[in-house]
Amino acid sequence: MASVHSSQNSKLSLLFLFLFSATGQFFISQSGHSYTLWIGLFFYGLALWELKSFPVLNVPASKTLSEKTEFLFFIAALSFGCFFRLYQIDILPAGMHTDQGLTGLCALRIEHEGWRPFSEVFNFQIPEVLLFYQLAAWFHLVGDSLFNFHLFFTLQAMAAMVFFYASVRQLSGARTALLSLSILAVTRWSWIETRAGYPSSEVLFYLFGALYFWLIGLQKNKIWAFALSAIFMGAGLYTYQAFKLVPFLFVAYALFEVLSQKKEKPFRLSTGAIYLLIVLIIALPLLHYFWSEKTFGNREHEAFIGTAIAEQKSLKPLWDVWSGNLLMFNRTGDENARHNIPGHRMLDDLTGILFILGFALAARRWKSRDSFYALSGFALLFLAGLLSNQPNNSNRLVILTAFVAFFAGSFLDFLWPSLEKMFSLRKNAVAIAMVSVLALITAQNFYTYFISQANNEECRLSMGLEQKTMGQTIDGLETQSPGQFHFFITPYYAQNHVVRFLGYRGQSDSSALDLTALCQGNFPQDKNLVFFLEENKSGEFELLKTLFPEGQETLLKNSTGHVLLYRYDVPAATRFQKWNKGLVGTYRISLNTEEKPILRRQDPVINFTSKQDFPFQNYPPFSIQWKGQVLASEMGIYHLRLLTTDTASIWVDGKEMFNSQKPNGDQVSLRKGFHLIRIDYQKTAGDSMAAHLIWETPGQTQWKVVPAQAFGKL
Repeated sequence: MASVHSSQNSKLSLLFLFLFSATGQFFISQSGHSYTLWIGLFFYGLALWELKSFPVLNVPASKTLSEKTEFLFFIAALSFGCFFRLYQIDILPAGMHTDQGLTGLCALRIEHEGWRPFSEVFNFQIPEVLLFYQLAAWFHLVGDSLFNFHLFFTLQAMAAMVFFYASVRQLSGARTALLSLSILAVTRWSWIETRAGYPSSEVLFYLFGALYFWLIGLQKNKIWAFALSAIFMGAGLYTYQAFKLVPFLFVAYALFEVLSQKKEKPFRLSTGAIYLLIVLIIALPLLHYFWSEKTFGNREHEAFIGTAIAEQKSLKPLWDVWSGNLLMFNRTGDENARHNIPGHRMLDDLTGILFILGFALAARRWKSRDSFYALSGFALLFLAGLLSNQPNNSNRLVILTAFVAFFAGSFLDFLWPSLEKMFSLRKNAVAIAMVSVLALITAQNFYTYFISQANNEECRLSMGLEQKTMGQTIDGLETQSPGQFHFFITPYYAQNHVVRFLGYRGQSDSSALDLTALCQGNFPQDKNLVFFLEENKSGEFELLKTLFPEGQETLLKNSTGHVLLYRYDVPAATRFQKWNKGLVGTYRISLNTEEKPILRRQDPVINFTSKQDFPFQNYPPFSIQWKGQVLASEMGIYHLRLLTTDTASIWVDGKEMFNSQKPNGDQVSLRKGFHLIRIDYQKTAGDSMAAHLIWETPGQTQWKVVPAQAFGKL
């Protein structure tokens, strides 16, 4: 009777554990309401309290599976991992971020231009010098298509998962390893980084490569294994910045091995010294660079939370960062639409629950090797987020998905014998239940990305759809008809890494669009012309259609019909007439209009969307004065403004009718015909600038860029 009663109590405890966990996750995932956080934490607290009743200390490693069963499930997990990383890769993500364009561009420069970078790379936004050389070798081997770019990261992810599986198998056994690998393979947070080609995904490969050979070295006491581990460690230091935390992690592992196995002493200090020496030899060029530049990395200084605390003289940034990172897993996710649906949790609900319970299980068993390795790895690598000035950057913390998968897999493995015993189930029945759990995890991750995220307009446009479209268009036309086209790219995108990477074949036939020069006929007459203009360039686009009336327009729009990219194709030897209308712009690197100008030129239309549109890159202060004539096609009230965040004024017929410091005045009564116009623009500070001369003509209710046809002859 006592045994029956104990079994019933165990079943009841298990039921309450699942009930409390599911309720907690339901509430905590409702990030739109602040009160749900506390309700969710309360129920999760009840679940963790219930977990205390389970005898979980000193749980033996999971039983060994048959080689055939293990191999089949291992291949299945890797297949799912490959599928999620390559399925619809040609359309999802829709665009490509500039950092990934830089990765591909650097590889192409190494392959085709003989460029051999090292120290200069560490001033880049993504200073992954080893990745550039690896990708260059891969392109040389298989070709430099966009698919091969993605395939490189996918194959590296597959290799990383093999090392992850082998490491967990050494620590916890085959069953835990298979369950953990299956979760990691389909977890959206993990594979979304690979699909985007983020260098942060490399940390998984080098960390678990180093860990696997480390564990082999401990098991077999072989110096060659430790040497291979050290090679992975040293090479990893040339990858994503978060890897700099990994050496500290292995110091913790070494201390654990020394302190926990005093009698056997499998880890000798001499072995540690050799390990350290190999790492130092490999990292010596990097260390020399850091020493000579007196820095530990430019990115680390910029992203360090201490800088924000010092500037604000408050601990609030620390609270924002810590709370944002802690809630990222199961509640708020990453707000950056490139990484995630804004406001959506990073983990699916089932993995989220298993992660919390598995973490608590590991905390209770922290003295066992597998739990200590996972807990210390999670804690140390979490510092990459906790010490940054961004509250929830999933890209920086993608390595944590491996430890999340381990916690979740180890909890499922812990449940396995409990379910068999409590419910008198056969092993196959429990296996089917576990496969069902994994299937639900897979389905939710599939739906979240390929349905919800794929149809989210903010996510779709966040990765740079325009720049990817330009680059692929250039590549396609150059591949089809080499040397037959010349591409004029709006200055905003002329040096964009994605455009240069994807359009690398057409770089010799590409140039930044200089509208002033174009109006004078400065373009290759014997080639087909393709123009690209970014959004809000309607004024320049209308001028192009006037200059080349035989051209063909193609518009890239968002879901609301707003134009993201203007494309205009002009056949070779088409009809063209020089344009001699516009305003004369006088440019000074001073706010004093008496200063000698550095440039005076014709501006056919005032439609500047970014600092790249301005003919010089001087930092403020500077000023521009435009003069000329503007045509009123009919008598009436005209509204004119210079759309800018800087200081500006407009004078018509000698009278000021607009001043950015007095936003209420912008109208003037004009008779039909030409009128003198003067525009004064001043930039006093900052790096962001734009200037659009817009108007609202009589009888119209919509503001438009003043067209080039409205200006007088020069």
